Amino acid sequence: MTDIIDRTSTSTALKKSGSTATGGRKRRRVPLALISVIGGFLLWEAALAVFEVSEFALVPPSKIVGEFVVVIRDGLIWEHLRVSVLAFVLGFGVSAVLAIPLGLFAGTSRPFGEIASPWIAGLYATPMIALAPLLIISLGFGIEAKMAVVAFACFFPMVINTISGVKAVESSLLDVSTAFGATRAETFRKILLPGSVPFIMAGLQLAVGRGVVGLVVADLFGSRAGLGLFLLNSAQAFNIARVFVAALTLSMLGVLFTALLRFMESRMLRWRP
Repeated sequence: MTDIIDRTSTSTALKKSGSTATGGRKRRRVPLALISVIGGFLLWEAALAVFEVSEFALVPPSKIVGEFVVVIRDGLIWEHLRVSVLAFVLGFGVSAVLAIPLGLFAGTSRPFGEIASPWIAGLYATPMIALAPLLIISLGFGIEAKMAVVAFACFFPMVINTISGVKAVESSLLDVSTAFGATRAETFRKILLPGSVPFIMAGLQLAVGRGVVGLVVADLFGSRAGLGLFLLNSAQAFNIARVFVAALTLSMLGVLFTALLRFMESRMLRWRP
């Protein structure tokens, strides 16, 4: 009896220590990321000072921060930021609504998957810069064209990862489901869909980067407002610090959306170790 109690208490202690270690890793993750970013910028600043690099080629972070203050104080970036965020959110949302169901269907239906495969592969390999002018000519220079370019850019990582997620579900689980008399709908809802969620979330995170690139591509071919246009105008004015402001703002936009998706993933996949 004493041995059983000892083993139980030991097991409980191990679980607690494991959960504490996991919690500690989670608590340390953000500070380490922050330290990495700050350290990188400090190294950048020091390297430019030591090697005396021309500011026309590469601007020190201190000057970029100063330019950030100027564009925020004077309101030069707000309209561009608003248009870009709105276009990104709408394009990303439309893409997810279309890509995830299509990927689930292509993954579960072999004939449809074979029909869709060459189209997905071909369009995914097509450079965005080749299709963006066509979308802009068709939809104009408003937010609709920008949204369409973002949706096109985000679509393929989402659909490809969703298909991979469905196909990655272990066949033994499907065999057990069939043996217990589960319907196709029940198998999909209780096995295929939960098993695909990690892949779907990975596809969404990969799509963020392509969507940000899509924003810039759309602005380069004609736009009334947007961070890509802000970057282009800054480059044409030879304001290198402001070019970095635009580029870092786009980067921060991608980081924030990725962090939001990772938070959603952690909530949806609590069952994972």
